[in-house]
Amino acid sequence: MNRMVLTILSILICVAVIFSQTLTIEPYGVSPAAVNADTSGNPNYLGIKTSVFSGLANVGVETKVYLIGTFVDSSLTTPVWNMYEKPAGSGAELSAAVTVDEASEIVTFIADQVGTYRIEISEGTYGDTVVINAAKYLTVSNCAICHDGGTSSHVDPWSETGHATFLDRGLDGAASSHYNSSCISCHTTGYDLDAANDGFDDFEFVFPDTLFEGMADSMYTKYPDAMKRANIQCESCHGPGSAHWGATEDSKIVSDLGPDNCAVCHDDDHYHVYPSQWEYSQHASGDHLYDASYSRGSCAPCHNGQGFIDNVNGESQTVSEEVPITCATCHDPHDATNEYQLRKIDATLSNGEVVSEGGLGKLCMNCHKSRRDGIEYTDEYLDNLSSHYGPHYGPQTDLLLATNVPTFGEILPTSPHLQATENGCVDCHMFELGSHGEHDDEGNLNTAGMHSFSMVSKDGEDNVAACADCHGDIGDSFAEKKFYLNGNADHDGNGVAEGLQHEVHGLLDTLASLLPQNEDGEVSIEDSSVTLTEARAAYNYLFIEEDRSLGVHNPAFAVTLLQASINALRGVAGIYTQNGAVPMEYALSQNYPNPFNPSTEIEFSIKKAGKVTLKVYDMLGREVRTLVDDNMAAGVYKARFDAPALASGVYIYRLVAGNGEFSSVKKMVLVK
Repeated sequence: MNRMVLTILSILICVAVIFSQTLTIEPYGVSPAAVNADTSGNPNYLGIKTSVFSGLANVGVETKVYLIGTFVDSSLTTPVWNMYEKPAGSGAELSAAVTVDEASEIVTFIADQVGTYRIEISEGTYGDTVVINAAKYLTVSNCAICHDGGTSSHVDPWSETGHATFLDRGLDGAASSHYNSSCISCHTTGYDLDAANDGFDDFEFVFPDTLFEGMADSMYTKYPDAMKRANIQCESCHGPGSAHWGATEDSKIVSDLGPDNCAVCHDDDHYHVYPSQWEYSQHASGDHLYDASYSRGSCAPCHNGQGFIDNVNGESQTVSEEVPITCATCHDPHDATNEYQLRKIDATLSNGEVVSEGGLGKLCMNCHKSRRDGIEYTDEYLDNLSSHYGPHYGPQTDLLLATNVPTFGEILPTSPHLQATENGCVDCHMFELGSHGEHDDEGNLNTAGMHSFSMVSKDGEDNVAACADCHGDIGDSFAEKKFYLNGNADHDGNGVAEGLQHEVHGLLDTLASLLPQNEDGEVSIEDSSVTLTEARAAYNYLFIEEDRSLGVHNPAFAVTLLQASINALRGVAGIYTQNGAVPMEYALSQNYPNPFNPSTEIEFSIKKAGKVTLKVYDMLGREVRTLVDDNMAAGVYKARFDAPALASGVYIYRLVAGNGEFSSVKKMVLVK
């Protein structure tokens, strides 16, 4: 490579790095759990997280606001913070910056007057600005003036949600026998003991000594001003509305899909840990999240929180920035039509098949499915050659349903994991780890199950308890659990019966070795020389690989689909009986048709796993073709023999199985 080329490449790399660098500033939410953990013994101790903050840019007056500045793809060296605008009479000042890491730091201030605050951060030529609005709380009756009819009808459906009546139910004794005055900070609007913001706590209210049906009504009569702010109203999520009245500029009202606002009440490190667990989920982080690299709008419905909502609502994509899959992506704050306020509880696969089972888990199935019609896609593989060939990542639903893949004409068995669960994905992936639900025996946050959606904790502990109701004790890890099909657990034919995931891994390795690969050793369907059989088998390889459960979602189908794909590449077809019967003996059947021209099939039975060979010879004993030479699981199989280039005559085929304990020979006739 000459010097000029190297210079050009260096310039391009430098330009790419420069353009990827961005200095940002945004509100930084602080949950009760974060405040409780804010001790010098905590490695994340910052010394400033002394009160909760919603992370909204529209806040109650006298709120302590946290702001974080981040230098994306770079490090902060000498950043300058500046509050260059604030309301008349405000004494607000930015605190000294506290370092989070080399790229981020946090400042705080008290929004002490109603009005607009503009804060900027700069370093060299980079900079960013945030606008914070401080206002006072009104009531939902004021919101209803504009938002309870037509296309902006949110108040009426919200009134049917649990948020809309929580304090009322608590006062009526319907929430909990332990309900008391310490609960109401999260069940009212604008509650902040450190602020005079016209929130619930700024008006007279005395918590009753006893709770019973009708108590809420008496509280509305006795304390009308406070009870106007009872329950979790619009302003709890959108910020106070005294400066709004139709105005939206300068954060006078906000709509934010981030989890921080939910975390103010749903992440107290005691009864609620949902946002903390969510932070360990792939929904919160990972390379699947929507960013600039997703150039097509078709990606947004599953890779962006706003994109999913747009898709559910049948609206055009409005995605303009990264939005992770957060609380409000799955749960609709305004609508309680579905249980748990889920946005969607139906699903349709890419081949048009409507999912009829799965309960609440069908929400997940809208994204965790193949993006292709597997049969049509592989039949037309020459039009789909690509480095992205395959089902497109998470086809878990298709595997659960044992559908939408090429099976080479075979009827494959399926495990009833979907049918055995009332709510599909939810029943396993949200199963509580251990006996303490939110926390382990030492009081630490559980990072498997529930809203982590993970089957494995951050410390590598498998949530095997999720399997126990159906399968009993399966050991300490998923990898230990063996799967028996026709009495056999050695599915990859290596002579060792291992756990299902080991066996599926072995089958994947075998299948990959038979398929075209790129220079990185990855299965690749990019070249037009690929055959239809290879294209179908590669799709199935990627289907099981991208499912990521190594067969657990549907053991019987995963194992036999891989075996069928391997056999197809080797010219052998397996026959899988529906009753799970194992052949009682070795057998070699007469080929059919016989005589034949130019193709015929040879059926044979294997009663136990072991080395199998099936070879064809001419009448002089010369080997003509090897149809099978492999370790095979017990079962009934068919091998196809194509002989277009052979002369007419009598041929002999011989089966050797059971590591040599069985041998059988038969004749067949080729007539042209």
